[in-house]
Amino acid sequence: AGYSLGGGLALRYVCNFPDEVESAVLLAPAFVETLGDAFKEKIEAGQYCEVHGWETLEQLQQFAKLGLDVYPKNMFPAFIQKGMVKKRARVGPDYYARYGEELFRDEAEETLLSKQILPKLPSSKVPMLLVCGNRDSCISAQKCQIIAQAHPNCKSCIAQDCGHYGGPKGKGVLGNFLRESAPFVHDFLNPLRSKL
Repeated sequence: AGYSLGGGLALRYVCNFPDEVESAVLLAPAFVETLGDAFKEKIEAGQYCEVHGWETLEQLQQFAKLGLDVYPKNMFPAFIQKGMVKKRARVGPDYYARYGEELFRDEAEETLLSKQILPKLPSSKVPMLLVCGNRDSCISAQKCQIIAQAHPNCKSCIAQDCGHYGGPKGKGVLGNFLRESAPFVHDFLNPLRSKL
């Protein structure tokens, strides 16, 4: 199973090592090609503080609200938010800016999904579940459907009223997306367990 960037890595692993994978669960898998339009535009415009490039507590809270659909009062406790900002400062203020620039400068990364991964999916025998939030501004549920369409054994589900981390309507953090995803994952994995 993989979530966000981990979902992208999980799908790469399925394509490269299919004999080592029994099944895969992809939760909002991140690729340049699955980014939400507004999220991608902010990265392309160098507005990193509005995506993952926050540096201050205020920027973190703004990112949580606009990018992750989580309102600050429903986010982690204030002392954890402050700790996150201190840790980020140690990494360096331009780390995520450089990361975003590299991601969009590398043409192979920009087309990784369509040119390297999707062509391998029609022959994949690995059962796969794709779950996305319908309010996710980071990863587009609609754009992720190309994965399900290319894979003959992929079930696609949309978690209602969930953003990338939060939902419903900004009331909570990752637990809500996972809670909404749990029935899909259970239904997907239950038949596979009976085969063991």
